[in-house]
Amino acid sequence: MKTANAAGLAQWARDLISIDLRSLAAFRISLGLVLLWDLSTSLSNVSAFYSNDGFLPLSMLGVFNDSPWQWSLHSWSASTAWQIALLIVHLASAGCVLIGYRTQVAIFLCWALLCSLQTRNPVILHSGDLAIRLFCFWGMFLPLGARWSLDEVRGRIRTFNSNGKVSTASSLGILVQICLIYWMGALLKEGVEWRRDGTAVFYALSLDQFVSQTGRDLLHFPELCRIATFGTWWFEVVGPILALLTFRAPFWRLLIVIAFFSFHIALGISFRLGPFAATMLSAWMLFLPSKFWDVIEKRLRLSKSNEDPVQGGKTWMQLLLVQSFTFVCLIYVILWNLRGAGVRNGTKWFPHSLDSFGRALYLDQDWSMFAPRPSIDDGWVIMEGLLANGMRVDLLRGGRAVTFEKPEIISAEFKDSKWHKAILSVWHPPFQQITPTLGNYFAFQWNTGHQSSEQIRGWALWYIREDTLEKGQFSSPKKIELLKVGQFSE
Repeated sequence: MKTANAAGLAQWARDLISIDLRSLAAFRISLGLVLLWDLSTSLSNVSAFYSNDGFLPLSMLGVFNDSPWQWSLHSWSASTAWQIALLIVHLASAGCVLIGYRTQVAIFLCWALLCSLQTRNPVILHSGDLAIRLFCFWGMFLPLGARWSLDEVRGRIRTFNSNGKVSTASSLGILVQICLIYWMGALLKEGVEWRRDGTAVFYALSLDQFVSQTGRDLLHFPELCRIATFGTWWFEVVGPILALLTFRAPFWRLLIVIAFFSFHIALGISFRLGPFAATMLSAWMLFLPSKFWDVIEKRLRLSKSNEDPVQGGKTWMQLLLVQSFTFVCLIYVILWNLRGAGVRNGTKWFPHSLDSFGRALYLDQDWSMFAPRPSIDDGWVIMEGLLANGMRVDLLRGGRAVTFEKPEIISAEFKDSKWHKAILSVWHPPFQQITPTLGNYFAFQWNTGHQSSEQIRGWALWYIREDTLEKGQFSSPKKIELLKVGQFSE
């Protein structure tokens, strides 16, 4: 009887942490697309972001990377050619992840090059960049190419068991990592705006730096914002728990997945938060139940693709050493997050002397988006350039006439999310230190394309601050001088 109970409990645990190989394939494909999109943005701005011709020369990198365990191939050379070469290799690796060609090698290269790239310029990073990096890490220890891949077609993949699922410490690791993003986000949202007043979503939607037109329209429905505030907090707490516990109830798990899809689509159309929404949509592919794929295959009249071929022995991913390592990484990540959330005596039972392990593997993380409360500090940046002919132009807006009036939609004025983050960061420490190099970069770009009478004689960088007050009121815009360079005069 005890043996039967133990066997039943073991099977329950395996089912709890299992991921359907088709869900893993859907995750791989969507993650590959996100990587290609994100890397294409980096390649289109390669000189500005990663070379000494840009706004963050190698000499300034130490201001942001203070750990000796942080490493970067991109820092080996300051030339644009070197950065382009690495990005091309990175793009090729992401393409291989997408189509499932030599998938484990490709995902390792994506992870390693992503760590390197993010270390080279932390100024432009969003929470989505962090999530991509972590999912690539866990993906290295999962059979991402077992389905819908060239590796499967070429017979290069040996799958794990006969039921078309993977149930290992690595599958547990990536599922818990996804849940931690929400649990830690909720734990860090300790302000009264989230837990008592119900005003957090209203304040978040008042942040013109990040909100879209759709988000602004929601401000006209204050009661909806109040419901969304409490709903978001509870959804982050309870949603992941339900997603885990419905592993034997495919209908209810599918509903939970759809709910999270809807949540991130709503975030994506309401705010400009870089690759976060797309990355989390990819992550929730992992929770899609086997029954979902069975129905899809039946309706499309496809042959069932989730029966494993004859087993050929354990893969390297199943080795005890590998699974022990991923389990240690999972425990480490949990402890890191709990300490970061301010759990009592966190630094005592998880001292900072252990940080080197997480820094070296880039497992360090922080999920404090809109926490402990949404910021009320809002505003926009103006770069006023004085030309040799006496004209004044806004260098951040293509040379338009300078105006300090509030833009209609601040978040829509940027080329992409990375420039969005870089430019708006100059108001916040420690990123204020890039103010001179960022301004000089835009001045140089202007001078390169204009004749002598239109050359920059001096420039000034301004932050126009407009705080969000209670009851939807806003403070009068305050013009704050960040830096003046050259022969600039009022």
